Amino acid sequence: MSDHTRMKPFPEELYHFLKAHTRVEVRVGADRETFTDIWVVAVDRRIFARSWNRSMNGWFGALVEGKRGTLRFGDRTLAIRGTHLPATSDLMPAIDQAYLKRFTQPENIPYAEGIAQPAFYPYTVEIVPDET
Repeated sequence: MSDHTRMKPFPEELYHFLKAHTRVEVRVGADRETFTDIWVVAVDRRIFARSWNRSMNGWFGALVEGKRGTLRFGDRTLAIRGTHLPATSDLMPAIDQAYLKRFTQPENIPYAEGIAQPAFYPYTVEIVPDET
């Protein structure tokens, strides 16, 4: 059994929120005081995010380093951690399509088309519930 199948799923409210809103907020690491707005996508009920800045600094790098954090959507918060996906993961095309399908607002299309490119694959993380 893989780690993913043993994991407690995110609450249904998160998936409903994602259908109606384009952003969630994350705060990762004990030294962070503020939340950062990010785009996430769901693929087979798994949550993924990519760093637009393609940087190991900030929320993305902290998740890759194993730091724990908080995901906020609406008035709910959830404890999270991250798993860095290898750029060669078979999930990358599905994540690309999820970004293109989810962010169809005129102002977001250029960003969705950008983030759905192979240059962003090394900057992809799966966000999972923190069960510790």
